[in-house]
Amino acid sequence: MMSLFDIKNLNLYYGDFHALKDINLELPKNEISAFIGPSGCGKSTLLKTLNRMNDLVEGCKITGQVELDGVDMKVTGTVPAGRVFVDGYGVGDVGSIVLRDRKHLAQDGLIIVVVTMESTSGAVVAGPDIVSRGFVYVRESEELMDNARQRIVEVLDDCASRSVREWGTIKTAIKDDLSNFIYKKTKRAPMILPIIMEI
Repeated sequence: MMSLFDIKNLNLYYGDFHALKDINLELPKNEISAFIGPSGCGKSTLLKTLNRMNDLVEGCKITGQVELDGVDMKVTGTVPAGRVFVDGYGVGDVGSIVLRDRKHLAQDGLIIVVVTMESTSGAVVAGPDIVSRGFVYVRESEELMDNARQRIVEVLDDCASRSVREWGTIKTAIKDDLSNFIYKKTKRAPMILPIIMEI
């Protein structure tokens, strides 16, 4: 008859305590088996060993061999485990920076500042226009948006007076000044995305 479990010279220790001693046992396939004995004799410990639950117990040491369908049930290594983020068709390919940005957007929202500038002179042709998503409802916060727009105009004037023409520097100046202004007024820190279009 074929064995489901074949246990050979099984010993189990919890630290210095020898809980199972030299167990040799065959459990046949497709039959009912019962473990009968007094309390503390090791019935539950043996069942936990067969279910690999003792692998989770700190200080537990197992010697001998437990075979399931003829395959030795032993720990042969470790596998990476943890949370895996599934995003669309991608599994685990979303990095921590993307997740941080999504969390930031979800908590504080987004402000987009759009300015159109003349490429050679650096003069402002249109804007600044402010688009808010997930931060404040613009129609209910017109005063805040007007003040923010005025701050951006002041930053652009300051950049023009210092002959700053580098788009990256202008964007950083807009972002830094607007971030400070918004935080002082609302105690929130939305993601700010300046966009400069040149003509």
